[in-house]
Amino acid sequence: MAHQAKISVRNPMAVVIMVDQSGSMWETIAWRDGWKPKCIAVAEIINNLLEEFVARSRCESGYKHYYDIMVVGYSGAGVQSLLADSNSYFVSPEKLVGIVKETQNVQRQRLMPDGKVAVTNVLQRVWVEATAHGRTPMRAAFSRVYGEIKDWCGEHYDSFPPLIINISDGEATDSTERELVEVVAQIKTLQTSDGEPILMNIHLSGSSESSIIFPENESELPEDKYAHLLYSISSKMPDCFAREIAIHFDHPIVGEYRGMAFNASMSDLVKFINIGSTTVYKL
Repeated sequence: MAHQAKISVRNPMAVVIMVDQSGSMWETIAWRDGWKPKCIAVAEIINNLLEEFVARSRCESGYKHYYDIMVVGYSGAGVQSLLADSNSYFVSPEKLVGIVKETQNVQRQRLMPDGKVAVTNVLQRVWVEATAHGRTPMRAAFSRVYGEIKDWCGEHYDSFPPLIINISDGEATDSTERELVEVVAQIKTLQTSDGEPILMNIHLSGSSESSIIFPENESELPEDKYAHLLYSISSKMPDCFAREIAIHFDHPIVGEYRGMAFNASMSDLVKFINIGSTTVYKL
């Protein structure tokens, strides 16, 4: 059965985060009892996630190489790594600690056992800065990811397959729908001995349509061309993920979910990413 390999120093896991940094990401969205530009809120979430990967890898002697992490931004400036001073797209947790851009005080919310929300101020390391301009070259970003993952899978054949999380608030401006589907199909031809990569797509929008998170069937989606495109290119979630989805989204039984979120809010984004990043950690 696929998608069961354990993460270890010998067989690390590849995590790829793709971030839309087009001009529309300056539009505001509800975030932590207020409103913030999408690009700022998304940067905060990604930095927190990177901090989690560092914490999970920490040991007495330093950091264990459990993850190869890649963060790619795509915008009017093209496709580029968002991890400063890295010579390659993939970065280990130990390398990540050495390329922090700055630190800043941020508020962290935690849900307490009694149901109350506790707010604390913490010092957050910053790897990804908020920026947004130009168009949305999503196809070019997927093409770059394909090249990097192809090499990675060849070198880590016994590892858990790469996890790819794409965060965007719009459609690709550098391709037709067919061209986007084709480049994603290329990514899905890649494999480790434990299966093919898992692609999760997150659409952030200000539309009036209801949020659709981890749909089980295409019929759940609105009459929206982009929603159906996302559904078609997103991965079917493996059993280990499906169990976590059922628990966290209050489904009475475990279903067959697609790794997509349409018209997602910032709180949806946090829950969605947590499913992807913490489930494999528990294997």
